[in-house]
Amino acid sequence: MDNTISPPAQTEQGPLPLLVGITGHRDLRSQDVAGLEEGVRGVLRELRARYPYTPLMILSPLGEGADRLVARVGLSEGARLCVPLPMSQSCYEDEFENDASRAEFAALLAQAAQVFTLPWMDGNTPECCEDSGPSGPRLAAQYAQMGAYIARHSQVFLALWDGDDSQRLLGGTAQTVRFRLEGAPPPFGPSQNLLDAADNGAVYHFVTPRQSHPLPQAEPISRHDLLPAGFDVAARDRALERFDQFNRDALTEPAKTQRDTSIGWLIPEKERESDALPLQNLREVLQTYGLADALAIYFQRCMTKTLERVFSLVLVAALCFNLFHSLPHGDHGAGHGTGAHGEAHGAATQSGDSHGAKASDSHAVQSHAPDSHAPPAAKDTHAKDTHAAPIAEAEISGGWNLASVPWFLWLYLLFVVVNVALHRRAERQEFQNKYQDYRALAEGMRVQIFWRLAALREEAADHYLGKQRSELDWIRNALRTIHVLATRETEDGQGSKRLEHLAFVRRQWVQEQKNYFVRKTHRELEELERCEKQINTLLALSVGLSIALALVLALPIFVPWAPLQNIKSLIELPLPHAVVMIFIVMLAVSAGLLHGYNQQTARSEHAKRYGRMAQLFDNADMHLERFLAANQMDRIEELLRELGKEALAENGDWVLLHRERPLQVPHAG
Repeated sequence: MDNTISPPAQTEQGPLPLLVGITGHRDLRSQDVAGLEEGVRGVLRELRARYPYTPLMILSPLGEGADRLVARVGLSEGARLCVPLPMSQSCYEDEFENDASRAEFAALLAQAAQVFTLPWMDGNTPECCEDSGPSGPRLAAQYAQMGAYIARHSQVFLALWDGDDSQRLLGGTAQTVRFRLEGAPPPFGPSQNLLDAADNGAVYHFVTPRQSHPLPQAEPISRHDLLPAGFDVAARDRALERFDQFNRDALTEPAKTQRDTSIGWLIPEKERESDALPLQNLREVLQTYGLADALAIYFQRCMTKTLERVFSLVLVAALCFNLFHSLPHGDHGAGHGTGAHGEAHGAATQSGDSHGAKASDSHAVQSHAPDSHAPPAAKDTHAKDTHAAPIAEAEISGGWNLASVPWFLWLYLLFVVVNVALHRRAERQEFQNKYQDYRALAEGMRVQIFWRLAALREEAADHYLGKQRSELDWIRNALRTIHVLATRETEDGQGSKRLEHLAFVRRQWVQEQKNYFVRKTHRELEELERCEKQINTLLALSVGLSIALALVLALPIFVPWAPLQNIKSLIELPLPHAVVMIFIVMLAVSAGLLHGYNQQTARSEHAKRYGRMAQLFDNADMHLERFLAANQMDRIEELLRELGKEALAENGDWVLLHRERPLQVPHAG
């Protein structure tokens, strides 16, 4: 099986868009518009060139001025448009200057791929439009919420702003820029631990004057990017590259082949085809989930096969090294008791060959007995024949012969080289990292999808991978995008439809996950028990052979019994002795490799974690059954919210566990 993923055509793009947010002045100077458009177009083209597999989506509320300028440029560059409205459309349109502005807004809104309205802030109601009047203080809070939403959910953030930070008006451009650089505090963003890193990002700042407040020091159409304190630009770029890599992998055949099956495991096809579920904005998200899950499965298989091959090759390499070390080899038997020529020489000694003991005895007799029957000429001829023949043979064959080559040593080196090549190939193609990253993305999306089906506004990114910010920021960014794509214009009420949706969430999420973790717990425990038995058996055999060898070699010294002496003599012969030693060593090596494989795959830790999650989902299922029967919506929402957080935390720990166990080549020999 070829695990290499070939890149698709460069014009094809993946499913996960990069969100480009915008904040800026309403009253841009007309003479600056063309230059600003060119600057924004340059940024979008730069993004498209650097991340060719990733589509762009403009996140703009289509306010007058900067919002619409970026939306127009984005649409002309092939980007999609997503419009989060700060309030109801009718109320929002009352904020515009004239009918021409409202017509421009309507024309751009008609080209949007997605439109939704943000919820009212606490204390605000639809009536606040009439009570506050245009740009009243209560509406300003809605604008502030919108600015925080765009600042938090954008991977790239543009600010067409004069840079005047002296007046931070509620809902103004300066405040939105602060939200981006410093994070949005409650009530405009989620509560955050003071010790956690701020959820912030860089700002592509186009310094531009405005008509109502033209600062003389503000040069038009100059760009000066703003970075939060301690911001790691390289980490940001790596996160965007991972974003693009996912989109590239999502276009490959392994992802497309498995996608529909993965979606079916999450939400069955019959449910997707019916109108029983609120799937209006979830169909694109489900496609992305299916691709992420399919890629996780694919790279898991690649990783598993690589791991099995690495450990198998280590075992074979260890066997070759032990065969080289223990079996007869080499040309200098006198110098090496286990050498090939030495073994032949020893064998000849037993059989009475011309180089053995009997021949030596014969020569000794001839040299000391004056009545030897062999004439001197015969002795010279014998010496010449017996010692010159190998030399002549060596000369004919070029000075060496195949029998003298240390084949097992070369095989050992070959297997080591192949093993290192497999390891480096796995690292180069990032089997392990992609398996973990795509599994983490799919699990985060699973929680986000079911939260959305349960009409919860929670965001998975707010509770996910907090311990791995720098390395896995791209997954949090992706989940921000997923949350935006999954947002619907209206939420379902509290009636029978809502109960049906919650019953579906219980059945397809809570119960399915409970059954999954129960199966995985049993499987991991069975595999762990089986491997432990194999390890113990191999170690017992190795120790048993060692004890038997020690007894065979020691007992004849104390017990002068002929059969024992014969067995000792047999075992002391080089070849039988080598075979026994090879078995003793290889049984121990096999046990060690099995133990290492268990450690690498973290089976023991998996069994514990899966067991805990099975119990967690089982408890949630029991509580949900009771809450649904009593129609206790508040308790149901609280339970599903906490369950999702637990699932996200557990998967984050899973990622951290495997990040600490990178694939390594075990040492052999």
